[in-house]
Amino acid sequence: MEINERIRLNQSFLIAEDGKFLGKLSLSKYDLESISNDYGLYGSRYSLSSIKNPYGLYGSIYGLQSPNNPYSLSPPHIYLRGVKCGYLTKNKYKLGNNLDPDSLDSWMKRNNLNY
Repeated sequence: MEINERIRLNQSFLIAEDGKFLGKLSLSKYDLESISNDYGLYGSRYSLSSIKNPYGLYGSIYGLQSPNNPYSLSPPHIYLRGVKCGYLTKNKYKLGNNLDPDSLDSWMKRNNLNY
């Protein structure tokens, strides 16, 4: 599905700086696109498309586009219900509305992203 279609459908999701879709922001462990599905493409710690892969481009503490890299200048963009609302990053100096990846689950709970 195209990013513009996800925006039109008011979905909540992550997009890497390079435009790659990094999964739906959802607490669902069954949705195949959810970052909370430990066996899915976007939630598995082994998937190259997951922010949870400690060795991948999008999950490593060294990955230039990883939210886990404390020096990344190009972390993933957060879209909440189709609206870009900030960055998922451990970089405390990144300008903008930032969310630490360690707080992502509680942020999803506060925003009722249970589906």
